[in-house]
Amino acid sequence: MAVLGFRNSSGRAEDAWLSTALSEMFSTELAAGDHLRLVSGEDIVHIRLAQPKLDVDSLSTATAKQLRAALDTDLIVSGSYAAVDGGESRLVRLDVRLQDANSGEILTEVSENGTEKALFQLVGNVGERLRQKLGVSGISDAEHTQVLASMPANREAGELYSNGLVKLRAYDAVGDVRGKGLMMGVELVRDKKTKAPFAPADAYPAQLYEALLAQNVMVRVAAGKVILSPPLVFTEEYVDEAMAALHAAFKSVKPAS
Repeated sequence: MAVLGFRNSSGRAEDAWLSTALSEMFSTELAAGDHLRLVSGEDIVHIRLAQPKLDVDSLSTATAKQLRAALDTDLIVSGSYAAVDGGESRLVRLDVRLQDANSGEILTEVSENGTEKALFQLVGNVGERLRQKLGVSGISDAEHTQVLASMPANREAGELYSNGLVKLRAYDAVGDVRGKGLMMGVELVRDKKTKAPFAPADAYPAQLYEALLAQNVMVRVAAGKVILSPPLVFTEEYVDEAMAALHAAFKSVKPAS
């Protein structure tokens, strides 16, 4: 399954962060329970960069088939959203489409409304309806709670996380960034095109770790990934500091040629 993305129907720049946030939330939600295989966010980004005019809210049969071949996927999730002012918390309308990548057939369309503060619950509700359509078992209460607990606690934290996620994928040494909310695994690769990993003896991962540690950012480096697991009290201030440290480290530490 490929979560292709969501169009910002309002066109307002201040709402653009929700496009990435929703894609990440849906990927996390639908991957929970291990019943569905999700195409990596990095592969989706490559497709979107290669086809900047791709309308994720309206895919033709021919385009769906092209995406099936390019992403090795059977199903495509896409849609649109609109955020409007609604007193203390903004309202979000979410329109989601599940499409058969081989035939181009629209399997189901789901529309849900909710508040921005309850965005993660909104995504969970839509995710459950998509599972029902596919005949896939729902996730347990414990798994759903775990997904919700891993998400940023407010709009500011979510916006910083989403924007930072996009920028991290631009570095040559980053093969992919997979995350559950603020918990991220940054995959390190020697070759971005082939995603060939670094050899165990290569010093680059350890050097990157030291560069982050020098900036007081605690991470784990394991199996070729930089893993960040912040506490649930992680605020936008800490997201900002962590992202700044990551960007500084990737810019200053270069793999040996």
